[in-house]
Amino acid sequence: MITAPLFHFVMTALAPSLRNGQSRDMETLQSLLIQDSPQEFENWQSEFTIQDRIWYLVIAGLSSALLLTARLLRPSANGFGTHRQLGLPPCAFLHFTGIPCPSCGLTTSVAHAARLHFYESITTQPFGLVVFIFAVLSVPLSIYFVHRRVPRSKFNRLRGRNLLIRLTIALFVLSWLYKIAVMRGHFWPG
Repeated sequence: MITAPLFHFVMTALAPSLRNGQSRDMETLQSLLIQDSPQEFENWQSEFTIQDRIWYLVIAGLSSALLLTARLLRPSANGFGTHRQLGLPPCAFLHFTGIPCPSCGLTTSVAHAARLHFYESITTQPFGLVVFIFAVLSVPLSIYFVHRRVPRSKFNRLRGRNLLIRLTIALFVLSWLYKIAVMRGHFWPG
């Protein structure tokens, strides 16, 4: 469910009663939330490498750049095509098939979300709001993980990781089907 570093943060910052002597309850809670043994929990910082630090800083930098770029773009009134402001060509998939590509409207949706227009974002392309939320959360979390020296390998043992990946893919596909329905005129959002 959550990783050892996040568990450690919760225990030290948000649960002082557990920290001050109720170690049995803390060990029980730890076993429910993370898959690491108590010995691994104590040694997780020793696995942190310079590659982990670089990885987290690159994620924070790219996410910040995405958010800044999205804020500077003017969302297209068509619900797609905002990427053209970046000098990119029109969508060839849409041009040749008449069907929007899986990422059609994502740039527009993220640009709406960056302006805090969440309704417009979700009606343009629902997955764009998910991308925006991931980008916003990844900046402080990456900095936190660098500060707490959390190795990336800890995320490989995250409970529910495969379920989260599958749900993200399913949401992406459902958002694409929604965009197809909207652009085909089957229904109009709002």
